[in-house]
This record gives sequence, structure tokens and C-alpha cells, in this order.
Amino acid sequence: MRKKITQILTTIALSLISATGIVVYASEGRELTSGNHPRLIFDDKGFNTIRSLVATGENEAVAIMHDVLMNMADACLKDTSVIRVRMDASNKRLLITSTITKRMISVSWAYKMTGEKKYLEYVENNLATISSLENWNPNHFLDVGEISTAVALAYDWLYNDLKESTRKMTLRALKEYALE
Repeated sequence: MRKKITQILTTIALSLISATGIVVYASEGRELTSGNHPRLIFDDKGFNTIRSLVATGENEAVAIMHDVLMNMADACLKDTSVIRVRMDASNKRLLITSTITKRMISVSWAYKMTGEKKYLEYVENNLATISSLENWNPNHFLDVGEISTAVALAYDWLYNDLKESTRKMTLRALKEYALE
């Protein structure tokens, strides 16, 4: 299941990038400051373009991908389970990485597309939980990589709307669990 969710999200992201031609890289000559979020994959102009494409139905692929992400996000909101650290049968991989990836990316997307506070609150609560985990399983680089990617996207995309305390704890977790 983990592999399938990761594949779905990767396919969606690549399809959106391909269909819109809108890609933003931090290295586009802009300084990496708090004043220019979001900057990973899409900036605000990119999100506005996608929002417009969805509203007009001008690009069927983008509309389909948007609907998939929105359905995933709404399913996440209905899932009241708390993220808990559990290892797989081999005691090597975390079983929560696909859950974190699905939650952070789809619900962050939903907030960027709709501005509905329910999505922002959900991401804030999950970022707090993820940031307070003991670690992100440094013994397995894929766990750290998957969680870091999901958390970094949520942090970047929602940066301007996250509470200062959420930004601080998320940045601390990214530094400690992913970089150090």
C-alpha cells in the first residue's frame, strides 16, 4: 500500500508539472528567504495558474489530478487516526511514511487550492505530531527521505499561513531528523 500511495502522489505531481509546464526551483535566482514561500515545485503564480486551469476546465489532465488530490485530502480529514510510530515485520521500515506523505501533500494541496481553514488546521495538527516523534527512523534513509519531503512541502506551501509555533517546531524537526 505504501508503494502505491507514493506512486500515485508522484504520478500526480509529475502530471501536474508536465501538464502545466509550471515548475519553480529554489535556484531560479531568488534568495531563499521567508518572504518567498511557496517555492518548492510551484510558487503562488503556479498555484494561481493551476487554480485557473481547474476552474475553466481548460486542461483535463490537471482537472483530473486536482480531483484525485482533493478526494485524497477529504478522505484524510475523515481519518481520525493518530500518527504513531510502528515498525514493519522486519523491524526496519516505519509503517507510517505513506500515511504522512498522503496527508501532508494532499491536504496541503487542498488548502492551497481552496483556502479552507479545515485543511490548514489538519496540516498544523499533523505537523505538530510528526515533529514531536522521537525520530524519523534514521536507520533507513527512505523513511527519513519520504517524511522529510512531505513535511518540507507542507511547510513551504503553507508557510505564510502556519502559526509561528508550528513553523518553528517543523523547522526544528526537519533540521534534527533529516539534516543532522
